[in-house]
Amino acid sequence: MIAVDDRLPMSGIRYVPGFNYLFNYLDYADAFRKRKDYRDILNRAFQYLASEQVTPWIDLQKLKTEHMSYKANHENAFLVLIGLALNLEKENEK
Repeated sequence: MIAVDDRLPMSGIRYVPGFNYLFNYLDYADAFRKRKDYRDILNRAFQYLASEQVTPWIDLQKLKTEHMSYKANHENAFLVLIGLALNLEKENEK
């Protein structure tokens, strides 16, 4: 695991020691666990996917529970599922 320097903890932007300080990244795993705005987006996306029965084979609640309890890291799945929900919601508006 890479140690990080928390210079901007409120934004979720991390700086990686040993790299150029222009290199930064957003720790999505941490953001989904600790930031209300990210949890709200995730919840909205999951509500949409469930209501439209887009992904009935995926246990969305299980993914969320495992991630929030640090049993697994589902940040990449969350990003894909949020993107899917946003695109489908926009497409259905037409």
